[in-house]
Amino acid sequence: MFGDSHKPWMMQLDEYCWDNRKSLTTIEKVEMSHSKWISWGGLKWCLSEKFQQQLKREGVQDHERDNPKPRQYSKMNFVHNNMVDDKARRIFYNCLNDIGEPSLLYYKSRRKVDEE
Repeated sequence: MFGDSHKPWMMQLDEYCWDNRKSLTTIEKVEMSHSKWISWGGLKWCLSEKFQQQLKREGVQDHERDNPKPRQYSKMNFVHNNMVDDKARRIFYNCLNDIGEPSLLYYKSRRKVDEE
């Protein structure tokens, strides 16, 4: 799961794909939600299986107990959106085929510096 935090979800997906492309094979499903992304800790992405635990920690400090009234992942509405699906699959395809994406030049330029 990816969401807008300090970077847009598309840039975060691009980073994730480049960092993990040796182990990626396919996209299972692309859905979106208008629910607010996690608002603490700069969370860029997480596994859907762990998202409720992230919601329990929303709004509390490391040393504090879980939020007693967290938002519920099960109540978030996810739907298919063709435009979002196309963007995600294009990012994934471009990464696996080492093709640049003009809207994500920040990460591409950083990757080139790391390789030098």
